[in-house]
Amino acid sequence: MKWLSILFSLFILFCKTYSTKPTEYKTKDYNQALEYLQGWILKTMDDYKVVGLSLVVVDDKQVLWKFQAGYENKEKKIPVRDNTNFNIGSVAKVINAVAILKLVEEKKLNLNDPIHKFVDDLPIDYDFNRPITIKQLLTHHSGLPSDLMRFLWNEDYLELEQITKEIRNIYLANPPGEVFSYSNLGVTLSGRIIEVLSGKKYSDYLQEMFRELQMNQTFTNLFRANNVSNGYELDLFGTKNKNEPPIVMVPAGGIYTNSEDMAKFMQMILNRGRINDKTYLSQNSINEMFRLQELSPMDDQLKIGLPFFLNDLGFGKFIQANHGGATLTYHSMMILLPELPIGILVMTNTTTGRFISSQVAVETLSFFTNHKFSIKRGRPSRITLENAIFNKKEISGYYNTSFGMLQILDEDSESIKCSYLDFSCEFIPDNGLFRFRLRILKFIPVEIMKDTDFVFKKINDQILLYSVMGNSTMLMGSKISFSEVEQAKQMIGEYVYPVEKNQTPFFYIEKLTVEEKDHKLILKIFYPNNPMPMMFYVIPFGKDKLKIPGLGRQLGDVLVFKNDEVYYSGFVFKKSK
Repeated sequence: MKWLSILFSLFILFCKTYSTKPTEYKTKDYNQALEYLQGWILKTMDDYKVVGLSLVVVDDKQVLWKFQAGYENKEKKIPVRDNTNFNIGSVAKVINAVAILKLVEEKKLNLNDPIHKFVDDLPIDYDFNRPITIKQLLTHHSGLPSDLMRFLWNEDYLELEQITKEIRNIYLANPPGEVFSYSNLGVTLSGRIIEVLSGKKYSDYLQEMFRELQMNQTFTNLFRANNVSNGYELDLFGTKNKNEPPIVMVPAGGIYTNSEDMAKFMQMILNRGRINDKTYLSQNSINEMFRLQELSPMDDQLKIGLPFFLNDLGFGKFIQANHGGATLTYHSMMILLPELPIGILVMTNTTTGRFISSQVAVETLSFFTNHKFSIKRGRPSRITLENAIFNKKEISGYYNTSFGMLQILDEDSESIKCSYLDFSCEFIPDNGLFRFRLRILKFIPVEIMKDTDFVFKKINDQILLYSVMGNSTMLMGSKISFSEVEQAKQMIGEYVYPVEKNQTPFFYIEKLTVEEKDHKLILKIFYPNNPMPMMFYVIPFGKDKLKIPGLGRQLGDVLVFKNDEVYYSGFVFKKSK
């Protein structure tokens, strides 16, 4: 079976370990240590079958180190170079935030302005008495759904106005300001506001910004970019080229750039908004990017700036700002330590780059903080366990999470037994937190998130599941309750996305099914060539709607049913006869 082959390859990848990290290599000789670091990066790339990688380390005045390895085009044996362009995914959100802050300095907007002051692209249930603000768009507290999946990838370049007008057909996932829920859609709407205020298309506005920052090889449109690295995916037979069309939600993740240009961008930030003795952003705006934003109780110990995450990565009491990026094949990680100042960007072009981009960034930055500032990276501080719960009866029940439906079983065992999709699983106690492990075929244990711990907490009378990174938490899902399904019987069935012959989109949802099991409604989302559907519990939301209940990314979306059709995330599906 195909899905077993895929799980086997994931098992091989996740079980890799390394005996010695670069920061554990004992030598005071800079050149020898740098050579060892370089060898470790190459070995890590080889172990994870990453085709190409580019990284750059900078301070506020100079480039400290550039390193490129592998291929931008493996078939033609073209190596990765300084000017090889990668899609940086969500690192684009940092660039978008700079553009917003520039408009703040020009007094064209205020971060606390309501969005309805600038756009009519408002959700159906938008409350003018509890409006969404510009800042909430940037800090993922807008309450908007995570995505409009119909607009993630598109063979044609779409203008933002074509995308954001679709917001008029959707409902809020959460009330604004209630909880952090990562939203590409919210950031994309902030890009549309940039267009309204500047009177320019987003791509044109950013190209002017890039010229001013001397980022002359950076583009918002794949069709204009030069020297773009191919993207690659890994299967059981090795890596193969995967042509990935552009992400048209450009502010959230559609920028193509390289080490040369991003070195200039990071230096501008590290140099307090100045580049070539000219001020692009004020010190106040730069400070706002690194200021810990005020959040809600259910955000627990999340630490976020504008838009950086401010997780403790082990570099002591310094501000540690980071933002990653991921598309289907490209993965990147930016980390800035503005108080030193020093920063790094790592970019990769292979699906398995997700497993190494952050690791390479942290280890490389550790090397330079040690040799340049005599700062040795230690263990990140731990979260506090305030509000944490360990009682199995209280934890047991049904959850929707960012990665699908989860049932916690009330069984007498040391670990917390559970079922995730069609797999058995367990949460294993580990020093006050939990590790998550799947059991393939019910007996093969696979720890698929080796670097992630979990904790259950009770906040505002809700049972919440958080992932843990150092002294920061991120909401992954919540325990849910169910309502009577009788009123939703007419919505049960299979719904197919109509695809015209010979016009199959690159990315789409093939079909949805709504099923009843044990008096609960389950939504299954089928993607083409995907061995298993995503599955969520759903509940009635009025007479002709279903909602994916729960708190966290991908949750809170509403499905609207009408005349044997269902609308979901920009797609319209037709009921099978």
